[in-house]
Order: sequence, then structure tokens, then C-alpha cells
Amino acid sequence: MLISCKEAAWGFSREEILTLLAAGDTAFLADVAPDAASQALKIGLEAPWFLAQHARAEGNLPLMLALLETGIKHSSEPFSILCVRDLVRVGTSEQGLDALKRLSLPDPIFPTFSLEAPTLKAAILADEGRFDEIPDGVEDFFYRTPLSESLISIGTKISFPNSIFSRIFTLRQMVYLRAYGPAWEVGKELLNEDNPELFHRSILSDLGRAALYSANDLDEALLLFTSLFEKTAAGTKIPAQYAEESVGYMLSFYRGRLLARQGSHRYEDARSVFEIAYTHAGNPFDRDVALWYLLDLSSDNPQRLFKDLIHYAPLWDDPAFFSGIIDRLIVGFVQDRDWKALRSLYVSLHDWLDRETLARLAYITAKTGGLNPQEEQEGYRIAFEEDHGSLYYRVLAREALQIDPGTVADIISFSPSLHDPNEIDAGGRKAALETVLRGFITYSLPQRVYSFAREHYPDISPELATDLADGLSRAGEYSAALRLTVLSVRAARGPVTEQQLAYLYPRPWLEEVSVAAKRFDLPEYLIYALIRSESFFEASVVSHAGAIGLTQLMKPTAGDIARKLKVSDYDLIDPETNITFGSFYLAELIRRLDGDTMAALFSYNAGITRVRSWQRKATGLDPVLFLESLPFSETREYGRKVLAAAVVYGYLYYQKSPGQIVRELF
Repeated sequence: MLISCKEAAWGFSREEILTLLAAGDTAFLADVAPDAASQALKIGLEAPWFLAQHARAEGNLPLMLALLETGIKHSSEPFSILCVRDLVRVGTSEQGLDALKRLSLPDPIFPTFSLEAPTLKAAILADEGRFDEIPDGVEDFFYRTPLSESLISIGTKISFPNSIFSRIFTLRQMVYLRAYGPAWEVGKELLNEDNPELFHRSILSDLGRAALYSANDLDEALLLFTSLFEKTAAGTKIPAQYAEESVGYMLSFYRGRLLARQGSHRYEDARSVFEIAYTHAGNPFDRDVALWYLLDLSSDNPQRLFKDLIHYAPLWDDPAFFSGIIDRLIVGFVQDRDWKALRSLYVSLHDWLDRETLARLAYITAKTGGLNPQEEQEGYRIAFEEDHGSLYYRVLAREALQIDPGTVADIISFSPSLHDPNEIDAGGRKAALETVLRGFITYSLPQRVYSFAREHYPDISPELATDLADGLSRAGEYSAALRLTVLSVRAARGPVTEQQLAYLYPRPWLEEVSVAAKRFDLPEYLIYALIRSESFFEASVVSHAGAIGLTQLMKPTAGDIARKLKVSDYDLIDPETNITFGSFYLAELIRRLDGDTMAALFSYNAGITRVRSWQRKATGLDPVLFLESLPFSETREYGRKVLAAAVVYGYLYYQKSPGQIVRELF
């Protein structure tokens, strides 16, 4: 429906309102009365929902609620159901319960919304003290629902109908708060009694975590779990309503973990129990978890782990789930320069590896010279041609095979989405979701685009992604534009275009990067690769460890850099400052490491002292294999990401072939 530009809402035309929003000016919403909310429809039928988001940010909550109610009554889909969902979450109890009637119905555009309804309804009813109205009863709801802040909040409002419920609530509350000691004291009492309520999977999980993280007497805890396992005859003698709660699996899994906690002298017992857990697992994920913990018992014994991997690999469902365990063997073999063992690992597990691990192992084994000439070429070919997402190994393999440079787009690959992009869209869902995504740009809510797409529209089309990425980039949301393009590339399952590459590898703050590159004698492509790998172009990001900004600098490091650059007043969130400091730091690391750029990058991530120690142990090792020997998986992956990004930046903007970049950095 087209709205005339002459129509006005609160004295503003559609164009004027959109202009104000684009300028970040939402003050005009502060004084709009709730009874004037319907005027938003003059701007567009979608306007109530989008303007409600701005009204909330402006602090006019009465207007937000009125806009949502207007949208429910008058907006078309998908905006009507979006208004319903928001009103359930932020409206009054009466508004929320009324809106839940609609939210509970299956929706073709947002099928997950109806699944949220029971928990949301229980929360509202609990707030009102209407526990007897909670569907299926408050006890059953509380036992089956996974731990969350809202669940504990509901529990605190309940008048406990019996002592069992009261104690189970205490158990769950303490586990949620990570107060495992008090949780285990309650758990021991419950396990010593005959309480069928414990058969809920969520409760067994809470009991297991409390025992693992707090039990001082592991034998006592093991005895309690074993006794319950035996009482249930491995999951067969339990009430019918608990048949799907994975009782046998859960009890065996935590018995195995408790045995493993007792030390290596109990590892064989733990292995046997994890095998029992595997037989009781009711789904592929549980089977893989049981196998993972079984294999982890052999981590300190490479020979035993190697044998176990060969034995159990045919049983696992998701090869990628075990890549970390295989990684330990690869690193150990490279550190020991045991090329024979590396070759045996490659040959024996070839058919059971995930695509990334196969590409890595194929390349490394070929690089070591542990294969005959024909096998070596085959290893490089696998790393170059097979379907995997590692640009790093694809680039190195192409260099080894001496293949014609071609274009970078020819060698970039992403793991494809699990969704079928050609599936029939009978309900017009994709068109509806596209309307919402484009609306975020129109109504100046760019920060909402990626999270919405990731949750509801993971197979975004390249055409839509290009339009949205352009809008996001104009709004300075470079990271979101990048991430959104990744979604579209995975969905397309075809060649990556250079336009997509430009969004995947953008060059914001070009002037600042150019100045820093000249000042500190660094290639621009390397600075951009560093920024992309460190922060994904989020200028204000702060890591859990406290690293700040585009180049992720710690405060002590930044303080040292500031003294050397004679800067007294600085802000690491400021892009120019952060780029200058990060570039200086990288250049200094390169100088201190005698021009070894890759070692400097490792030092940027892990510290120069560690890297120098690793270098001493790896004297004479090929630089590429040195990366594979690093004991920190984060540092190894960091090196791969930076080199891969440098290759793309060098090709796209600086007329450098992938081979040139590899030779310059290595």
C-alpha cells in the first residue's frame, strides 16, 4: 500500500520523519500522546512497529505500547505478529495474556514464536500469582524447562506445594547461581530418597553438575548415581511419562564424568561407563558427547588416543565435533616432528574427518615430505580443491601446486547452509522477512539487521544482502554488513563475486590506515587484515579480556605505546587512535623479531616472550609447520585468519597475487 507524502503524523510527513530518524533525532516522539499513536498509520502500515522501537529508546513507553496495539489491529503481516510478540514481552499482564492468544497460534512467517508462548505465559501468570492457571501445572513446567533467569524468577514467586518441589527449586536456583556446594547438599538428599521427579533430564543435568563441581567425596556421589541407575534397570524401570527423558544416558554420562574426575586410575572404568552411555543415547548429539568424553580420557597418551580414534571414528555422527581432539594429535606430532605418525593419522582417518580437518591434515602431511610424490600432489589437491571453508590452506596448497593465480574469488569457499535455498516458499515467508529487513534500513535501525537475519532468515539472497550491506555500510555498521554477506554467500552455494568480496573485506577508515601504513612502514593490506581478524571492524568492541577497539589493545600495552609515541591523552575507541597504536605495535614486534612478520602476528596474539620460547623449541622447522606447532589453538587460528585476509586485501586493492602475499608474510 502506498502512502501519500502529503499525509502527516504528529505534524510530520513520512519523508520528514525518516529524515529525522536518519539523523538520530527521535526527540519528536518524546511528547507524542498514546491516544495519537494511530497517526503512525499515515506514514505506512509497517510504521507502528518500527516507530515503537524508537519510542522505547526515547523512553516514551506509553507510546510504545499504544503503537504496538495499533499495529496489532491495523498493520498487515508480518508486522502485526511482531507487534504481538513485543506486547507480550513489555505490555501489562492483561495486554500480555490477551496477546498470547494470538502468539500461541502457529505462524507461517515466525514458526518459533508459538514455541515461546508457554514460557512467556507462565512468567506472566507467575507475576500475577495465578500459579494454578499455568498449563500442565507449575511443577511440571518448572521441572521440564531449562534453567534461565526468567525460570528462577518464576520459582521465587511460587508457594511451594510440597517439600520435594521446594528442594528441587533450591537445587535449580543454586545451580543457576553456580553455588554448587549448597546445590549438592540438596542433591544428595534427593538422590537418597525415592523421587521420580528426578527423572526429568533437566533435573538430572543439574544434579550431575552439582556433583561434578562440588562433591568432596566423589565415591559417595558415584554411588548415589550408580544406585539410581541400577534402580531404573538402565532406564527401563521408570514411569512412562519419563520415557523420553534420557534417564539411562544421563546417569551413565555423569557416572563416567565422576569416574574421570577421580584420576587416571579410574579411566578404564570411566571408558566402560561412557560406552554404556553411548548405547543409551537417544540422539546423535548425545552419542557424540559420550564418545568425545571417552576419547578425551586418552588425551595424555598419543598412542592410545590414536588407536581409540581409529576404533571409534566410524561411530561418530558429526566429525567436526571431534576436530579439537584430532588437533591435539596433529600439534603433538608436528612438535615432535613425527612425520610417520602424522602420515598414519592422515591415511587412517581420511574417510572420517570433517572437511576442514581433512584439508589441514592433507596439506600438512604433504608439506612435511612424509608422502611419496604422487601422494604429496594428492594431499595438496585435496587442500586446494575439496569443499571446505579454510582459505588459508587453499591458498597455501595452490602455491604448492603452482597453479595459475586466477582470482581470489576462485578459491574462497564457505561452509554451506544446512537449509535448501531452493525450497518452496508457499507462505511467502521470505518476502515477508525481506520487508522487515529492508524496513530496518528505511527506519534507521541498522543495528537490528544482522541479528534478525541470523535468527529468522539465515539463507538471505545475494541480491538482498548486497542492498542491505550497502545500507549498513553507509550507516557505519561495517561488521554487520560483513556478517550479513557471509550468510548470503553460504546460502548461494556458488562462486563468490568481487562485489561480495568487497563487503566481506571492506576498507573503512582508509585515510587513517594509509597514514599509519606510511608512518610505520607496513603494507595497508596487513593493517586491514589485522583489524578484520581482531575486531571485525567494530570500533567500540571490548573483549572479555579487556582488549579495546579495532586492533584490540590491552590498556597496559596501549599505555606503553602512548609513552613511546609521546601521546598523553587518547581514546582507544577512536578509530584513528586505535589504528595508529595497533600499527605501531605490530611494526615494533616485526622489528624485534628480525623482520619475521608471521612471528610478529603470533606475538600480537600471544605475547613475544611466548613466541620466542616456541621459536627456540622449533629451530629449523619450516615456517608454515611452525604455525602448526604452536601450543595455543587461538594463536594458530589467528595466524591463519590474518594471512587469509591479507591475501584477499592484497588481491582486491593492491594488485598482489596470493603467492606474493604468502611469500611476503612467510
